[in-house]
Amino acid sequence: MDKSEKYFTMCKKANEIQEQWHIELGDEYADAGGYSLGPGTSISSMTSMKDRCVWLPRQDQLQEMVIRYGKDIKPEWFPCLLYVVDFFLKPYAIECERSTGYPFPETMEQMWLSFVMKDKYGKVWTGKSWKKVDKIDKE
Repeated sequence: MDKSEKYFTMCKKANEIQEQWHIELGDEYADAGGYSLGPGTSISSMTSMKDRCVWLPRQDQLQEMVIRYGKDIKPEWFPCLLYVVDFFLKPYAIECERSTGYPFPETMEQMWLSFVMKDKYGKVWTGKSWKKVDKIDKE
């Protein structure tokens, strides 16, 4: 689970994602300063703190936002996807970042969050905020 400052900031600034937080036991979350408080073990304590915390969605929670199992992708394909990301996309990431100017995700959580934000909301991470884009061009 990514608990980095970068992922915290990406999640904090992804208002569309934060609005979808329906508290479940085991959710990862952090206080406004980025200090990890989760995984949550009490629904009532998490609910009382929800307005002061930032939800750090896990990969499975992000995947559920965009994948319709059996229609788009089968769960047993995920190990293959991880291999593709590690072996093929990481070398490509350097060129992608260089050519577009947008930072490439460093972890699977960052990758899935970036995918959800682009797929559902047309936004990309600039390194500081989510920016609405029609297509990714170097500025």
